[in-house]
Amino acid sequence: MKVLKYLLLPFSFIYLVVVGLRGILYSSGIIKSYKIPVKSICIGNLSVGGTGKSPLTIYLAQHFSTTRSIAILSRGYGRSSSGFLEIQPDTLSNISGDEPSMYAKKHFPNTHIFVCEKRAYGIQEIIQSYPKTDLVLLDDAYQHRAVTAGFNILLTDYNKPFFDDLPIPAGRLRESKNGKSRADMIVVSKSPKNQSPEQKGMIMEKINVRNTPIYFASIDYSSPIPFGKSSDLRAVKRILLITAIADASSLIQHLKQTFEVVHLSFPDHHTYTDKDLFKVHQKFDTFVSDETAIFTTEKDWVKLTDLPMKESMKAYPWFYQPMSVVIDREEEFLEQLNNYVDTI
Repeated sequence: MKVLKYLLLPFSFIYLVVVGLRGILYSSGIIKSYKIPVKSICIGNLSVGGTGKSPLTIYLAQHFSTTRSIAILSRGYGRSSSGFLEIQPDTLSNISGDEPSMYAKKHFPNTHIFVCEKRAYGIQEIIQSYPKTDLVLLDDAYQHRAVTAGFNILLTDYNKPFFDDLPIPAGRLRESKNGKSRADMIVVSKSPKNQSPEQKGMIMEKINVRNTPIYFASIDYSSPIPFGKSSDLRAVKRILLITAIADASSLIQHLKQTFEVVHLSFPDHHTYTDKDLFKVHQKFDTFVSDETAIFTTEKDWVKLTDLPMKESMKAYPWFYQPMSVVIDREEEFLEQLNNYVDTI
């Protein structure tokens, strides 16, 4: 594997040059960037794959939606539709993309959910449709330099930090590590709970930024929610875990504290089919035990329950696992965000 990585380094260099040149053109103003006319917070990362953007977007929506008129704008990765679209709670996930569908089903007050590949056009349409919008949350737009957000939150996975990574294709970085300089705050996601100050200090030293606050966020898993056949979870000893996310390691680690876990993994943002659902149920049937259940993520639940054959799930003990983020030094974290949002 290391040999392959070294062989790919020349291609990573070419990629970095192209992306770096693009960044210079935007930073110098040669290519114009649309400045969002209302308060806006971009939640993004430097790498491909899951770093916890969706849970943080949900956290911010829950915090601000009671006092602000919010729009969440996403690209809608993996959707079958294109262009600008407002997402309703009953919009099928294959039309909206999994994250926007999940946001819409959360029913945040005073919040509208949208998808659009061209963020500048999307924001203009949002403001025209909902003139009272005073805060836009941009999901995964850190590299989308065609728009300029008022506040940038950069996430990095504690287990796969950007400072230990390489550019695509040798690694997972979508741009140079120097992209960290555009961040107004950095959040180290999926961090272990109860870290010592020394452990945090080592991570902060490696991130190596000046005057940019760094916060640590851990994952909190609440009680699994049933949506299939009635089942007593207390009697379950083994679970079949179904995921189509970039990194399920944290969830697997959590579940292994209670259950034996058999993991059936699909590609990130995979669009489930009835054939997939039949495959899952067929796999479950091989266990022949009342001590087994089927688990999935909340993001996957959104897609699975849109399938034509969703009624077949009622014959099986399905659960989805809710998750949320817990921010270390939360009061300070929110104070910085509130100061930005409340400033005239």
